[in-house]
Amino acid sequence: MLGGINTVNACTGDQCASSHASGESVRAPVISSWRTAFSDADEQAACIPVYPQTYEQLGCGQFSGEMTTVDLGGVLVVRERVNRRLLQNGLITAVSLFWAWKKSHRYRSNGVEHDDNCMMLYGAHEEFDILSDPSEMVAVSLSEQTLADWFGCPTELIDPGLFRGPRKVPTDIADSLRRAIMTGLAIADQQGNTIPDELWRDSIRDELLQAVTTVAELPGDRQIRRCERTYERVVRAAREFTLRNSGEELSLQDVYQHIGVSRRNLHYAFDCVMGISPGQYLRSLRLNAARRDIKRWNPAAHSLADIAARWGFWHPSHFAADYKRRFGELPSETAHRAARGRASSPVEPSVRTSADRSLLDQGNARARFA
Repeated sequence: MLGGINTVNACTGDQCASSHASGESVRAPVISSWRTAFSDADEQAACIPVYPQTYEQLGCGQFSGEMTTVDLGGVLVVRERVNRRLLQNGLITAVSLFWAWKKSHRYRSNGVEHDDNCMMLYGAHEEFDILSDPSEMVAVSLSEQTLADWFGCPTELIDPGLFRGPRKVPTDIADSLRRAIMTGLAIADQQGNTIPDELWRDSIRDELLQAVTTVAELPGDRQIRRCERTYERVVRAAREFTLRNSGEELSLQDVYQHIGVSRRNLHYAFDCVMGISPGQYLRSLRLNAARRDIKRWNPAAHSLADIAARWGFWHPSHFAADYKRRFGELPSETAHRAARGRASSPVEPSVRTSADRSLLDQGNARARFA
C-alpha cells in the first residue's frame, strides 16, 4: 500500500455524483489533477510522472512530503514538498523547467546553487541530480508534440540548447510564471467550484508555454555553471563504486584510490557538491539502500541482520540505532509496515484506492510525455 493520502480529482465527488443521479452522461474532465501526501521518500519518488528517479534521504527523522500534479494536456505542472534533506537522481523524459520557489536553505541542481529566482531547464532524456534541504519545488514539463505545435516546426529544428541549463530570471518574468503555475495548481487545491472547460485549459496552458519559453530565451548564466564539474564527477564515481561493492568494508582510502584522486580532493568534492563529508554521505547511501531492501524483506529467505551486513553494517545494535536516527523508526518497524501494506494491497486494479488510481493515471501521463 502506498503512503499517499488526500488524493483529489479535478472532477469532485459531489459533481460526479450529481451527474449520475440526474441521468446525465459524465464528461471526462479536461484536466487531470492529483494531490497526495507521503510518509515514505521512496514512494514519493516512484509516483512522479515524467521523472523516473530515486531519493536518498540525507536528513534525519521521519519523512513527510506531498506531491501535486496537474495535467493540462501536453503541459504537466508538478509541485513537490519535502521536509528532509534529499538527494534526487533521475532522468528527465520531457523538456522541463525546475524552480525551487520555497526553500529553507540549500537547493542545488546539476552543480548549480539556486537563489530565489534561479531556474533550471532540462532537455528530454537528460540526467539530473538535485540536492535540497526542506523545500517546495515546482516543475513544468512540455511534451514533444506541444513544443512542435507551439513553435510551428518539428522539434528536431528547435535549438537543442534553448531548453538547457540555468537561468537567472528577472522578477517580473518570475512573477508571471508563478501566477500561471498557481492558477493551474488551484485546481488540485480545490480553490474553484467548477470544472474548467477546454477554453480555460488552453488559456492557462498557453500562458505557461509563453512563460517557460520566455525563461528559456534568457541568456544562460555561465558564471553559475562554473561550479566544479570535476567535483560532480568525483561524487558520482564514489556513489557508483560504493553501490557496486555493497557488503564490503570499504574505507575512504578504497574510494579515493579507486577514483584516482587524493583524500584531500575527495573531501573538497563532497564539501562543494553535498555540503557534507564523504564518510557521512556514503553511510547515508548505504542506509537508504538497506531501507529499500528491508521494505522488500522475505523473512523466509534471510534475516534483517543479513540485509544490514549486505550493506556493510556488521553490528545489528549500531545499525538499528543509526537507522532509527535517520528514518524515525526501527528496521523491524519498516519491515512490518511494508508487509502490512503488501498484504492489504489488492491485486485487481478495479478495487484500488483513489491514491493507487492516481498513480496509474500518472503512469499514463508519463507514457504521453515519453
